[in-house]
Amino acid sequence: MEIVRILGKILGDVPTATAILDRFLYYPEIVTITGKGYRLKDHAMTSREAKTPISGRL
Repeated sequence: MEIVRILGKILGDVPTATAILDRFLYYPEIVTITGKGYRLKDHAMTSREAKTPISGRL
């Protein structure tokens, strides 16, 4: 796997990278998130403001 080699280069040890990935992926659990995300809370307002022409500014 390419990710194991990349992480192995970062950590300096491929077996350690494999062990870390094994721990993370052994019992994965899918979490479903609904609703608006915190990062996008101002996105709609910003998009509307971007479409509104600015007058009186130089």
